[in-house]
Amino acid sequence: MDTYHKISISKDILTNYKNQSLGSPKCNRFGAPSIVGSGLCIIFCLLPFLAGCEALGVSDESEVKSGTITAIVAALGGGIGNLAPAQTPSVSGDVIITEMMINPESAPEITTEWLELYNGTSLPLELQDCELHESSNFHTIASSVILIPGQYVTLATSMSPGGFTPTYNYNDAVRWSNSGETATLSCASVAIDSVDYSVPGFPTNTDGRAISLDPDFISPTANDSGANWCHATNNYDAGNYGSPGSANPDC
Repeated sequence: MDTYHKISISKDILTNYKNQSLGSPKCNRFGAPSIVGSGLCIIFCLLPFLAGCEALGVSDESEVKSGTITAIVAALGGGIGNLAPAQTPSVSGDVIITEMMINPESAPEITTEWLELYNGTSLPLELQDCELHESSNFHTIASSVILIPGQYVTLATSMSPGGFTPTYNYNDAVRWSNSGETATLSCASVAIDSVDYSVPGFPTNTDGRAISLDPDFISPTANDSGANWCHATNNYDAGNYGSPGSANPDC
């Protein structure tokens, strides 16, 4: 069976979903729904498809592919999405680094550092086998991490960084220097995005304050300028400030 992503439906529909008709054909759910990030629900379904090539939504009857496939149904903001395979990011800017917790207040730091990524494209993206780099170490993302368009995800040094559950845990393979270094996401040897927070103009190292990219400057070039970053102001855990997994406030 092939794996496809995504059909978007409302969170309420998913919460009450029990093998009901998802337009046509029916989606036979297996496994419990998962809550991933802010407002995102994922369930796994077996979808029997007939012929056709249109979008499959909650209320339409379009059918996309012959045979039976395994699909991921994702709900984010109630929109209707196309059924399309997730792609590996391939060019600079497909995924943007938007927030980093470099020096958490909570101890130990080895379990509470994290960074946030954003998909600004119109397609679902798959980060499995991509690499997260710092100055001297890197980590290969070992399991599926899917970003649907407009979604923020968090990668952290543990699954319990305090105040939220990250999308993925890279353990302590990568640690962010409090004095500044370059964070890079690469896929298939292509640098998708980098942030060098050691350059002048970036917010100074402050305990418990993530550095956050102003949402008006989400691009692979604008996030190179420290002037577009600021200290986070939203308290998400005791002594720690940031907006992990959701849009940053304006700086």
